[in-house]
Amino acid sequence: MKKKIQNLLSGKLKLQGQFFIYFAGLVFFVILFVSVAIFYFQSRMLLQLVQEKAIGFTRTLAYTSLNAILQDDYITLQSLIDSMMGGEDIVSIAILDSAGRVMAASEPERRGETYRDLFTLQALAARQMLIQKEETAAGRELWDTVVPIFLLNRQIGIARMKYSVQDPFEGLIHSIIIIGITAITISLLLAWQFSRSISRPIRKAVHLASEYGQGNLEASIDLSRKDEVGELVESLNKLSAKLKALIDEQVANENLIMMGEFASYIIHDLKNPLSGIHLLSDGLHRKIPPDSPLKKYSVEILLASQKLHDFVERTLDISRWNRVNLQSV
Repeated sequence: MKKKIQNLLSGKLKLQGQFFIYFAGLVFFVILFVSVAIFYFQSRMLLQLVQEKAIGFTRTLAYTSLNAILQDDYITLQSLIDSMMGGEDIVSIAILDSAGRVMAASEPERRGETYRDLFTLQALAARQMLIQKEETAAGRELWDTVVPIFLLNRQIGIARMKYSVQDPFEGLIHSIIIIGITAITISLLLAWQFSRSISRPIRKAVHLASEYGQGNLEASIDLSRKDEVGELVESLNKLSAKLKALIDEQVANENLIMMGEFASYIIHDLKNPLSGIHLLSDGLHRKIPPDSPLKKYSVEILLASQKLHDFVERTLDISRWNRVNLQSV
């Protein structure tokens, strides 16, 4: 993994690997950010809902237990507490008198005990609703909601409910982890498929360019894509056709040059003997008397040598002109 990261930083990793790492890293950080944000807001909302529920239950307990406290009706108080212990987030419920003695509790065996801990003293001293946070020896966070119970203006006790949101938090974290792992797995598969769909055509285009470099201009790629990669491959296919046409034209021009040079060499070799034949036929024509029967043959020889001489000169002129033009192109 370290080697792949070093290759990525140094630009040695292949295109498919670069696409995969960049895309997967981006998706990973997005999912991580979204998961943290969801957990933060969901945990706050969950805590708020549980606190509102606990406040409502504690207030209801405080208001409905007043008559039972005055009548010292333990059975009614215990029934009220038992009816509110249905939620998994509620840890304990108790009603204490003004001295901290348990009048009724979700754990009946605690009836008659007196609490003098710091949280209980703060709850007894509160003149209005109080929410406290404490931590157990096992590290579990508990929220303590306290509502004072008044008879006219005199506080005669408190209704107390302890609850925890750790289990809902753990369920929320578990759900987020499962969703995150699933999303990351799907994103990795999509990143692999996406990088593969980009890198494979480009790899084919590189191979095609390598074939062109080796002189194989007949090679081509049939890629039915309308994006930039498809345009690249189509341009390479057109480039091969143009290169082939240019090379064929160059070969034809070189053949013409070779043919012209070859003809020039042959005509040049024929020029000197033909010039001698023309001079000799002209001298022979001049020396033959006009009334001689040979005069007619000398005229034909002279005309034939002149035509052949003119043909050689024209051929040399054409070969020189073609050579100059083809070399300039």
